[in-house]
Amino acid sequence: MKTSITLLKSLLFLSLCTLVISSCQDEKVVIEDVLPEQTTGYYSSSEQAHLNSILSLPTAGPFDYNVNVAREIAGSLGQTTINSDLATLGRVLFYDKEVSKTSAVSCGSCHKQELAFADDAAFSEGFSGAHTDRNSLSLGSFISFQLYYDTPIGPAPTAGFFWDERATSLGEQMAQTIANDKEMGMDLSELSDKLSSPDHMHYRVLFNKAFGDHNIYPNRIVSALEAFVNSMVTSNSRYDKEIIASGGINARAEFPNFTAAENRGKDIFMSNCASCHGSSITAAHRSQVNAGVLTVANNGLDVNYADQGLGEVSNHDYDNGKFKVPVLRNIELSAPYMHDGRFETLEEVVEFYSTGVQDHDNLHPNLKDNNGPKKLNLSPSDSEALVAFLKTFTDQTFITAEKYSDPFVK
Repeated sequence: MKTSITLLKSLLFLSLCTLVISSCQDEKVVIEDVLPEQTTGYYSSSEQAHLNSILSLPTAGPFDYNVNVAREIAGSLGQTTINSDLATLGRVLFYDKEVSKTSAVSCGSCHKQELAFADDAAFSEGFSGAHTDRNSLSLGSFISFQLYYDTPIGPAPTAGFFWDERATSLGEQMAQTIANDKEMGMDLSELSDKLSSPDHMHYRVLFNKAFGDHNIYPNRIVSALEAFVNSMVTSNSRYDKEIIASGGINARAEFPNFTAAENRGKDIFMSNCASCHGSSITAAHRSQVNAGVLTVANNGLDVNYADQGLGEVSNHDYDNGKFKVPVLRNIELSAPYMHDGRFETLEEVVEFYSTGVQDHDNLHPNLKDNNGPKKLNLSPSDSEALVAFLKTFTDQTFITAEKYSDPFVK
């Protein structure tokens, strides 16, 4: 009897062990399904695998895309908080040719980093081989792009976007560019579906980091591009370095590390050009030389314009021939110049303002005098000096920074 009881206990014990082992084995499958993946850095192993197949991104986390510019340069507008995961997503979208209808061009095709995010063609080639109606504006300023073009500074009104200011926000500019039938030709809803396909698993990773889920919506695409472009800050030129080193030196004073020609060119600029291009210099210098901040103006390129600019948007004759007054930062790199790319060199631009301004009905008052169009009539040496000063706006750090570069594996 004792032996039978012992045998029964043994059998029960074995059965219990078998049940426990079986349960543990079943449970193991469930546990493996919910355990977090191994991480080698900022991304999980599977996320990194999706990214590595197509992109070269930092494994330790995104670049810092927050804007933090010295007060001497940007005044109170120099700090902007930007979600770095969102800007990283925007960087990828900016350089992705899949964003266009035929997968032929990206934003970066017409806005090249080495050219200060401008194009070296007068009119850029779009997704179908057609060309844009106007020259590609350079990107980047010494504050966020949205603030630069959309914040009243002094008496200046809020500006719009594009050469003709038809967009009321940077996001609207992005959406119109993607949908434009000569540029990218892509409906945002169709683009959302395209990027949501299994062929674009890297976007599931990036959208999840930026928004907390994998959903790819049109407004999220626009927000990401906005974040990336707003992070494009150029504030490390020789001009900026002199400003910071001097603590906001008087605009008329000589910069110790400028050549004689560059200082002469600075004086010419402050006396003649800052009245329209005041937003390209520091806040302190604007006040020192009583510079205006124009958003749009007719600068007398022609007496009769083929392209009426703002006039085509507003349908007002008094707006005919008016175009955006662009940022001059990195102007040395962004040729050709004007809305139609008619001038190949800075020397040609300076010569135009020196002798070639035309007497258009809407010519801005800053370019007029009692005898009609105001012409600077610069001597050859003064023209050279002005060009030399304009080149001090060049920021080599901006055009070589990895965080603004094409992230796609070549």
